[in-house]
Amino acid sequence: MGSYRLIRLLIAIAIVLLTFVSAQATNTLRPKSSPADREFARATAQISAVEIAESALALTHTKRGDIHDFAQNLLDERTTTDHRLRQVASDDSVAISIRIPKIDRQKIDRLSKLYDGDFERQYVSDEASAIWSQIMRASAESRNGTNPGLQFFATQRLPTLLGDQHMIQEIAAGATVGVPPPPAPLGWHYQPPSLPY
Repeated sequence: MGSYRLIRLLIAIAIVLLTFVSAQATNTLRPKSSPADREFARATAQISAVEIAESALALTHTKRGDIHDFAQNLLDERTTTDHRLRQVASDDSVAISIRIPKIDRQKIDRLSKLYDGDFERQYVSDEASAIWSQIMRASAESRNGTNPGLQFFATQRLPTLLGDQHMIQEIAAGATVGVPPPPAPLGWHYQPPSLPY
């Protein structure tokens, strides 16, 4: 009877140890996210949320076909991108808030009160700035990110962002709204990172 209890006790200890070792292995295999990775994910989600809200307004506040089409494309792309970002972030245990900060909510509210030329000028300016910010953040994450999932996400996203930048610059250059294109950084060019796979 005593050896039976001893065997049961040893089996129970082995199960506990295996559970602990398995949990430790899972934690060590999970990609670690640096503060910069978490900031990239947070800022990307936040900027995209503002772009989505402003692009939704553009669908009803502009008469220009090029701006309407750009806004619809941006709305569709950012919605898909936001979903992908949330998947990558949740896989890597990176929390993303869906709250738009007060200052951005106020900016959206001011934009909602504008129409036609006034709206177009502000929308194009806002999008040029937001796209530029997204390019800089994605480029930095692509080159320097420590979380492979977020780094890959950023690398995949850069060509789309560069296309968006080109489109918004064309809209601004051909528009009577007079919005200058965003400044190009000195000596900057996109160079994809060398990924380990």
